[in-house]
Parts: sequence; structure tokens; C-alpha cells
Amino acid sequence: MSALTSFESNQKSNNIGPQLKNADTSITKDRSILFHLKTLYLFTKSDLKPVIVPQAVFALAMMFSGSKLGVPVTNQLTTAYISTRVLLMFAWLWIQLLVVDISNQRSPESVAEDAINKPWRPLPSKRISMEEAQHMLRILVPAVVAISVAMGNFTPCSIIMVLAWLYNDLGAGSASLLQRNVINAVAISCFGWGALIVLFHLEGTAATLLRNWTILTATVILTTVHAQDFPDMPGDRARDRKTIPLVYGEGWTRAGLAILIPLWSIACLVFWNIKSPVAWIPTLLVGSAMSLMTMVRREYSYDKIVWKLWCLWMTQLYLLPIFSART
Repeated sequence: MSALTSFESNQKSNNIGPQLKNADTSITKDRSILFHLKTLYLFTKSDLKPVIVPQAVFALAMMFSGSKLGVPVTNQLTTAYISTRVLLMFAWLWIQLLVVDISNQRSPESVAEDAINKPWRPLPSKRISMEEAQHMLRILVPAVVAISVAMGNFTPCSIIMVLAWLYNDLGAGSASLLQRNVINAVAISCFGWGALIVLFHLEGTAATLLRNWTILTATVILTTVHAQDFPDMPGDRARDRKTIPLVYGEGWTRAGLAILIPLWSIACLVFWNIKSPVAWIPTLLVGSAMSLMTMVRREYSYDKIVWKLWCLWMTQLYLLPIFSART
């Protein structure tokens, strides 16, 4: 099961009522507060690094590049303010991710696949039932929306909630490759957008530069996120799941990714008018290594490395505003 976000995941079944009624009843009964906290953590465990870390870096890089965006620079803010806003940012990112992950992992198909690939997740490990997961969502969704309203970032939250509903409940994830990839890119960008608003309360006042950067990074994700599909090809082929490598051919898809990675690297460096080799060299090195490995090493173990390099590469791109020579 792919691990960028829960938007890029299992196909959804709309008729789960019978399965819920006939579900295995061997659910863990001995539950404490720590048990429930661990359950919530396990829902999001596999997406903490590929989702929360890069999007937090995206927002923090903007925070430490405030003068280029027309927002308060960090030396004008108190340590207490910065610390509080950063903690709130991580909390906001996590509760959004929790809703998305529960929504995605609760389908019978997801539980069956996770029983093989990620048996430690709450549903396949029988920590909670699918019915309980649905009940959690009925509580969490309005709570998360209310918290987002209080934090001043209702818009990105509402977009994430709608996209999760479209993907997991209305079958957009299996409708077409284009719909799935667009939903992935927009959702991930909304995580970063919302995190930034928590830091700076930029709702409705974000600079044109910030908007353009968000659009650019969303486009980068849209056109390269299929790097995660290569290590999953055997399982996807067995389940007849439509992914870019399987639909358009592995060779063409690898070649396209190998070309796009260095092009997007240069485009992002130029966007921020970066002169420093400290930014240019690592970004191009990681991108080049990923492109080369994608074409030369067509093996499962190396495809997993390529996916990890993609996550590192995106994090590097998110850090670029710090090195900007813009004034």
C-alpha cells in the first residue's frame, strides 16, 4: 500500500454494511486511555514522515523567509510565540491526517490489504472495528472543522475533508488516474497551506509569491508522485489497480520521471532566484541520483530507495525559500 498519503491508497467499496455486520467480533476489549492514544497514532504512523514532516518544512521555511513574503520576520517574533504556533501547526497537521487516514483505512478492501502489508494498523490488528472507525469519523470530522475555524484556516481544512470524501466515499480514487493524482496534489498542498496559516494567520492575505509557489509545488507533486507506484507494481498488477506505470508502460513512465525531476529542480531553484551552491548542489544531486536509479536500477529494493529519495527531494524543494536571493 502506497505511503504518501491516504489519498493514494486502496480502492473503496461503497457497500460495506453487510461486511460490518458480519465482521470479526474478536476486537480487543481491555482498553485504557493509553490504548486509545496508541490506536490513533497507529492510524497515522505510516504517513507521519511523508506527509507531516515535508509540509511542516514547507511552512517553517516560509516562516524563516518571512521578509520575502511580506509577513513578520522571525526576529520580530518572540520565542514563546514561535514555539506556540509551531506546536499548533503540528497538531493541526496531525488531526487532518487522522481524519484522512481513518476514512481511507476503514473499507473492507483496505483492511484486507493492510492485514498483509501493514498488520499493525488498528483495523487489521483488531484494536477497533470498522463500525467503531465510522463512529470515530462522525465525531472527528465536525471537531476538526471546528478547530480549524478557531485557528483561522477553515478553507484548507474544508478542501481536505471534501477531497477525502470524494476519494474514499464517491470512488474518485478509482475513477481515473487524472482524478486521483489531482486529488493527491491538491490535498497535499492544502496540508502545507493550512500549516502556514496556523503560523501566520494568512487567511485571505497570502502574497502572490506564496500562491505561485504553492501552485508550483502542487504541479511538481502531480507530475512526479507516481514514483511511489514502482515498488508497488506487483501488488497493483495482481489487484488490477490502475497506476501510471501499469497503464502507460513502465519504460515510458520511468523515462518521464527521470526527465521531470531535474527539470523541476531547476525550475524551483530559478523561481526563488537562488544563487548559493549550498542549495543548488544538494537539490540537483538528490534529483540526479533519483533519475539515474529510476532508469538503471529497475528492481524492487531500488524502487523503494527512489521513493525515499523523492520524499527527501520534496523536502529539499520546500526548504528553498530560505536560500532565496529575492528582496
